[in-house]
Amino acid sequence: MKKLITALLIASASALIMTGCSSIPPITGTYTDDDGTVLTINAATNGIVITYTETDANKTDARYFVQPAPSDPITGIHPVVGINVGLASVNPAAYRGWKGACPGTEIDAWFMETLLTSYDHPTTTLYNSQATDTGIIAACSNALPSIVRNGLIILTISGHGSRTRDISGDEADGQDEQLCLWNGKYTDDKVWIQLNRIHTSRPDVRILMISDTCHSGSNYRAGPIHLAPGIRARATDTQVAPNLLHFGGCSDSALSYGSSQGGVFTTALIDAFDTTLTYRQWFCAASALMPKNQRPTMESTGISFADKPIFK
Repeated sequence: MKKLITALLIASASALIMTGCSSIPPITGTYTDDDGTVLTINAATNGIVITYTETDANKTDARYFVQPAPSDPITGIHPVVGINVGLASVNPAAYRGWKGACPGTEIDAWFMETLLTSYDHPTTTLYNSQATDTGIIAACSNALPSIVRNGLIILTISGHGSRTRDISGDEADGQDEQLCLWNGKYTDDKVWIQLNRIHTSRPDVRILMISDTCHSGSNYRAGPIHLAPGIRARATDTQVAPNLLHFGGCSDSALSYGSSQGGVFTTALIDAFDTTLTYRQWFCAASALMPKNQRPTMESTGISFADKPIFK
């Protein structure tokens, strides 16, 4: 953990939390998820109010983001901005009484926050009840205007991950991967919508997503490029792929491990971190530190930046 200790010594006493950032309206439209959930996103013409409405068979849940009018997204001042998510538990009401205890995940989020802030990269960290779908969407929207042209947004998440039967037929293995957020499971289809929303707002921005969860290999994308015969393409399948590099703690069919001291994958990434490395070299160095019973994955979409130096 020597690199972490060095990072802690030069980190500021408190995290840098972004405030007052102008926001860019996300992709507008209506999307239907595999489970029948309908997601509708509307943006007011003046760019002030964004409405996010999710409807399923049992409820209609409307959330409103009141935000400043969008500014020129290329006038940002930060080359790298981080959003870190740590879920040591979930809301039992959203999981039929299951509390989702996951020790060490808050430590993972704090590790990543400390790593980024030690290099003066502003960071928003969401813990437990803050780590909802709308909380993450708002954090991403607020971050975009502060990023310089061709800059990087880093999204890390540590918590539980699960799988569910793929109803639409767009997954080759018949399973959708999910993130267990505070207010419910978030399918890879919805993650893909959010990543495309970022790309549509800022196509120049690169995205590094690090998932330290079970079943995390492809928890960022909505199935393979080619759909099964007879399956209609959805909005998520037809959008241009974002410039994304994804580090997963394990494959889709495997588990990620950890303890109260943090996840195995996140700890390895912290220990292997060195700004002289490329992202690919960082991933490989971390993989070499991990036990044989957990093998991480690396995938990319859009224009790859895997061989670029970290944070450059």
